[in-house]
Amino acid sequence: MDCYYVTGTSRGIGKAIAEAILADGSSKVVGISRTKGGEHPRYSHRTLDLLDLDEVQAFGFNEHEGAERVILVNNAALLRVAQVGNIQASDLIAIFQADALAPLLLMNAFVATCHRENIREAVVCNLTSRAGSTAIPGGAAYGASKAALEMFTRVASREAELASTSSLRFLIANPGETDTDMQSYLADSASDDFPNVEMVRKRKADGQLMTPTLVAQQLVRVLKNPDLAPEMRFDVQQLLA
Repeated sequence: MDCYYVTGTSRGIGKAIAEAILADGSSKVVGISRTKGGEHPRYSHRTLDLLDLDEVQAFGFNEHEGAERVILVNNAALLRVAQVGNIQASDLIAIFQADALAPLLLMNAFVATCHRENIREAVVCNLTSRAGSTAIPGGAAYGASKAALEMFTRVASREAELASTSSLRFLIANPGETDTDMQSYLADSASDDFPNVEMVRKRKADGQLMTPTLVAQQLVRVLKNPDLAPEMRFDVQQLLA
């Protein structure tokens, strides 16, 4: 049995990831979100608000007893767009709490658990965005948070490589443009906040966005076989090519 801890399972890609994992008939999913994502005999829910860093720090990875592999998927994220100089301080703080600090704290605790328990095989997969490596007007806060998540992951991966006894594997996944609430939010944005809004609206109207189910199926393929992503960072669209 594999045990997956997945954040943001109440909707969107996170919910689809949980459904794709459970469809294989053997793995267990621990969903981590503010609201429950579904019902299944091999699904358990842990209520956690990623904006409450005290809650995040108190979270414990303790539901994988007997698992052959343990996987953490940091999927949940918060998106707000505004150009630098117009970003609300509260939005900037919340984005970094949800998209950087919370997943980094969870990742740190997960790695500590893996070391302490001598877990035979463990994987961390952090979902990122093109915004983490491309300067997208209006996306400074979101992109900076994703860049921080990527660098933290890369350093952790390098540390695991240097520790020859480490059983940890790290992945950075870019799901690409997916038909989720985030894309709907972007499509409803003002052009002053997000100059690329017309492009987003056209892609959404033309049906060019991938479905959460399709994205999740490709992500789970790699989670089951990380060798499909030999360079650690991968784009879902490349898997579909």
